Amino acid sequence: ERGPMPWTPWITPGNTSVYAQYTIQVPNRQPVIDALAEHGIPTAVHYPATMARQPAISAQTPADTMPNADAAAGRVVSLPMHPYLAAEEAERIAAAVVQAVAG
Repeated sequence: ERGPMPWTPWITPGNTSVYAQYTIQVPNRQPVIDALAEHGIPTAVHYPATMARQPAISAQTPADTMPNADAAAGRVVSLPMHPYLAAEEAERIAAAVVQAVAG
């Protein structure tokens, strides 16, 4: 059975997750990060640049060939995620994200 929303993570039977990060896309990343910080919720931007912008690849790939990837890189932010995250804390984080995005 799939998760409650088609875009939420779902672990297929027989597999596990390391619960390393939970990354979302928001239209206004920095204000969302700032609002979450005001609630004591840490965030991270793990991949601020696309593969085409990385030094090993950028010399071989024109920078403007991946506009969707560049746009996504500007919207992603990772929320707290680990196997011991209590349901109440996850709900608090989710509520703060909703409030921050509504802004």
